[in-house]
Amino acid sequence: AQDNFAMSEAQINWVLKHPTVPVGLEQSAPLSFLDEGIFSGVIVDYLTVISNMTGIQFVYKTADFSDL
Repeated sequence: AQDNFAMSEAQINWVLKHPTVPVGLEQSAPLSFLDEGIFSGVIVDYLTVISNMTGIQFVYKTADFSDL
């Protein structure tokens, strides 16, 4: 599926203007969790694939969404 991936000119321009994107994650295994101080889990796995395809670097930050 990656072989057929293409971004529009607008998407490419957005990535060039926003090379890093902050992502708030909380401890909610198996979706996201800290493993020896490094975020891991299904969400991180998906975002790694997106990063590899687009060049966007995701910056993970601890967040608490329990009060939403």
